[in-house]
Amino acid sequence: MNKTSLLIKPTILSITFLLLTSPVFAANTDIKGKNLKSLPKMEISAVKNKICKSKEEDTKTRMTQLTKLVASMETVFDRIAEGVKKYYTDKVLTSGKTVTNYDKLVKDIADKKALIQTQLDKAKSDIGNLNCEDGTAKNTTAQFHTNMKAVKEGLKNYRKSVNTLIVAVHTVDKNIKVSPTITPAN
Repeated sequence: MNKTSLLIKPTILSITFLLLTSPVFAANTDIKGKNLKSLPKMEISAVKNKICKSKEEDTKTRMTQLTKLVASMETVFDRIAEGVKKYYTDKVLTSGKTVTNYDKLVKDIADKKALIQTQLDKAKSDIGNLNCEDGTAKNTTAQFHTNMKAVKEGLKNYRKSVNTLIVAVHTVDKNIKVSPTITPAN
């Protein structure tokens, strides 16, 4: 065996290896290990539909859990607001003090609660509309996401309204002056 035969054998082996394995490396295996280039269009859509179906229940479950979370947050805010209203009527009004814009603050809370409820109803309808059969699952999920952003913003505003009522009642009850005062330094 001479030097040239030692160099030729590895070269021939590597070329043979590349020729035999290149079709395997070039195959496109996007969905569940199947080669999409060799599948007909109908089978590709069937595979995609099957994947969508498997994710559909998980997505519906997550959507339902989000709406339950929002409902529980809304219930907590309602309890706090009712507690403040009860405190105002039982303690503050009986002591002869009143909040000048109390009715406006209570109406603001009721309006924001109603707004959240309509937004939450829209999001719940999106859950029912999620379906892989008609091919609109992606759009429905995006619409749910948009509606939940609106619900989240509504919850923030609702919480701010409840906090405003708390501050107003607390300020009147404790005779706290809202304007800051400056004390002279000694």
